[in-house]
Amino acid sequence: EEEAGGDEILDEEVKTYHEVARAWFRKNLRTVIGNVLTEPKLNLAVQEPFAGTMFKKGLSEADIETRLLKLGVRCRGITAALDEAITPEHVPDPLVTFFKRLIAPNQRFPESYFMPVERVRLELPEGSHQTPEDLSDDKAKFLLSQFLFTRILCQELVLKPWTCSIGPPIPPGKNEQGNLKIMAFLLYRAACSAHSPDGTHAAAEEANVRTEIGKVPGDEGYLLGHTTQLVPDMKDRFREMTDRLFAHLVRNRRPKGDADRPGGLKVDTGADA
Repeated sequence: EEEAGGDEILDEEVKTYHEVARAWFRKNLRTVIGNVLTEPKLNLAVQEPFAGTMFKKGLSEADIETRLLKLGVRCRGITAALDEAITPEHVPDPLVTFFKRLIAPNQRFPESYFMPVERVRLELPEGSHQTPEDLSDDKAKFLLSQFLFTRILCQELVLKPWTCSIGPPIPPGKNEQGNLKIMAFLLYRAACSAHSPDGTHAAAEEANVRTEIGKVPGDEGYLLGHTTQLVPDMKDRFREMTDRLFAHLVRNRRPKGDADRPGGLKVDTGADA
């Protein structure tokens, strides 16, 4: 039998878990994200090469290759740092308790917690703020991924590091913010693909998050066309991290069946017996 979720998780608890998660990730990500903030001449925007004029510097293929290389190093640096952080021995105890509640069936959340894309994936009835009774393994992993990689990584640490004790506590210049947007755009695309029903980013992408990232400097289509290996590699790493964390959180599982049928988790929610 699965254990039902405990008492409702309150807004103040969610805020506390966000703070704990930011501190957890920050230890590993401070260097790679801080590097972007402290290099004002770094430009990760890419587009079709063009010849220069008297009034505008051109952009050569070599320039593009250098930018893509630097972008790849930083994005892979982030996934490598997260891979070191998301291990059983490094997950803070308060988050272990929260994650077990997050993936428990019938767990009640604050009214504003679930994003529209999460409500669709969980097939929540209108007005419901509770995980389904038949929460499957795949949907539980999706919820973990959403918290770790959408809420904490992309929306907070990468897009707004100055609010997370990374670098000076003031917004950086336009160029630095543009570089962060490019990184957040690719990381979010990979994270969405990692646990979407069909393996594509569109099925798991939240419109409000994409709007928050905003317009990416340079040519978005050109960027996607030249990161066809980077994004899938990050997608695989995100999936591996989530699978590993999920396995650590659950104690007993039924024999494997359909990927999206009830997973039969026996979860210690932290609630009183």
